Amino acid sequence: MIGIILTTFLRDNLFFKTVQSIIDFYPGDSILLIADQGYHSAEKDIFIDYVKSQIPCEYYALPFDIGKSSARNYLVNIAKQKNIPYILVSSDNIQFTQPYDFQPIIEFLESDINNGIIGFNINYKWMYDLEIKNKRFHLIKANHPVEYKKIKLWQFDLVPQFFLTKTQVLIDNPWNPEFDHCDEHIPFFWDLKTKTIYKSYWTNSVSAKRTSGGSDEYNQYRSRCTSKEGRKIVQTHYGLTDWIVIE
Repeated sequence: MIGIILTTFLRDNLFFKTVQSIIDFYPGDSILLIADQGYHSAEKDIFIDYVKSQIPCEYYALPFDIGKSSARNYLVNIAKQKNIPYILVSSDNIQFTQPYDFQPIIEFLESDINNGIIGFNINYKWMYDLEIKNKRFHLIKANHPVEYKKIKLWQFDLVPQFFLTKTQVLIDNPWNPEFDHCDEHIPFFWDLKTKTIYKSYWTNSVSAKRTSGGSDEYNQYRSRCTSKEGRKIVQTHYGLTDWIVIE
């Protein structure tokens, strides 16, 4: 059983399309867990009723703007309570494009206790090794190929946040709520690398469509992630004096 955790915030049009894509290409033996930190609407109520009639789904209306880290952690804890062993981390802008067979990925995860996360292709080249040097994050191009049966993978410290993992990995390494309203991506994978035994990998054997868009209100809230104030929160936490550099 896989828990597909999907967070959404002020992007209802994208959210509707993404969830429909999951219905269209439902992978089987899975449940869709949705955390919505946006506005309530009658249209959304009707849509969620429709989704529940098509696939196993649970929908949670969280406090407005609670933050992506807190929203994801909420769903991870739901999955843990339900004894769901695996989690597919997704978002309201990542659309399924084909039927997926996750069983080979699960077999790879279970082949070694250190195998923690398998990131997938979303046309977003955000796969690097991570180091802190001269008090800033360094994103380092890497090429560490691994082959498991017929699956080609590459080991990286940082992969896109569309990935399959064991639920326990996200219990051991939750997203830090301190970064609810700033860039949580690099901090999550840095903590995974430095505080746990788990390794991250990437494969293009599973691909999805990453879309963009949002209202002016969404973009205003989203801009906090790249603002000086948002970056300062991350820098202060890790004792950094500058932002990232890509080598």
